[in-house]
Formats: sequence, C-alpha cells, structure tokens
Amino acid sequence: MPKSKETREKILRIATDIMLTSHVSQLSIDNICKRVQITKKTFYYHFESKDQMLEAVAEGLKAHYEAAIESLAAEAGAGATVHARVQALLRGVARESTRRD
Repeated sequence: MPKSKETREKILRIATDIMLTSHVSQLSIDNICKRVQITKKTFYYHFESKDQMLEAVAEGLKAHYEAAIESLAAEAGAGATVHARVQALLRGVARESTRRD
C-alpha cells in the first residue's frame, strides 16, 4: 500500500478509535494529528475539512456494521426465524463489545 494511502487509513483508524472510546472534545484535528504523528498540512492533504474526514469515518463504520450484520444473519441460517436471527445478532454484538473492552 502506498505511504499516502497508509497515512489516510491511519488518520481514519485513529479518528474512529477516538469517536468510539473518548469524549467528542478529543476529536480535534490537533489531537488526531498528534496521535497519528503528522502535521496539519498532511491532514489537509488527505481531507479538505474535518467534516470530510468525519464523513469518511461514518462510511467506514457503516460498511463495517453492514458486513457484520450480514455475517450474523448468515450465521442464523437462511431459513431461520426472526427470533433466531435476532438472537444471532445479539450474540454478535456481545462478542464485538467484549473485543472492544
């Protein structure tokens, strides 16, 4: 992966981590740059604004959770009842939250 793409992905990973584990006040460009170890100039090379970066984070989270839901639905089986699918979804959510802790 080219270094530029790696940097963009790292920015998104760190911003996502901050969103999921910290207070919103920690989601500043300065804090992201400090944690990624880049300059603001580098940040703005990858994103025109903080809003554009947040849109990319939201898209990444959406894709992640859509894939997880599809996987959990498949885990329940094609002919599963709604009850079985909901149980599979809840088991998956429990597993995911355990991994984050």
